Amino acid sequence: MKNPFARREAATELPPVPDDVTETWRASTNEVVLRASLDEAADEDRETAEALSDLVLGVVRGVQEGAFGHSMPEGASGASVRLEVALCDDDFGPYTRHEAEDLTGRLQGVAPLGVVTYPRGGAAPVWDDEAGILRVDLVAHVGSDDESTRAEVRGLVQATLRAVTTDKVKGIVPAAAGTSYPVRVALHLGHEPGAAVGPLTEQTLNAMSDQLAGSRVTFGWSAA
Repeated sequence: MKNPFARREAATELPPVPDDVTETWRASTNEVVLRASLDEAADEDRETAEALSDLVLGVVRGVQEGAFGHSMPEGASGASVRLEVALCDDDFGPYTRHEAEDLTGRLQGVAPLGVVTYPRGGAAPVWDDEAGILRVDLVAHVGSDDESTRAEVRGLVQATLRAVTTDKVKGIVPAAAGTSYPVRVALHLGHEPGAAVGPLTEQTLNAMSDQLAGSRVTFGWSAA
């Protein structure tokens, strides 16, 4: 795998390589995409900014040390690296935003960095290169009160739909996809044995799905 960080100063002390980095091969752009999430942000915005920097630079260290590149198909050459980091909207304060912009600028032209945010309780959007869609896979739990469950899942889905149809996802969507790419949001509802999705929740989710019919955004849900 091509090492885009080979020219960085070897003496630079970098944070440890994160354990939960996933990698995907993106054939359309000849890239290895490395994804990580800042799941446990600090209470203070400055500390969250530092944690974001440590996470990103830790991934950089992993690239330097050859920890990634296993997703590259045999025979691939000239591949580059793209970094994607996700964190909750509530944790994306001014210091963290500034740090994200600074890291993005520093890595531009070397290993592009995309920082994407998602609503609390939601999930990070991911670009599915094979299908050519932006997808979000949500998971929620059915409570004992149907009205409360309906309000919770409706709020989660609405917040997710707003997030994935704005510039918040621009950093993880390939430029070649343009602006009219399809979006798929899927919600999986889990429940305790003997419980079931209530009629109010079911009606609301079906209505939300129907409202999006014919648009570039699709929403579906399932329960088990």
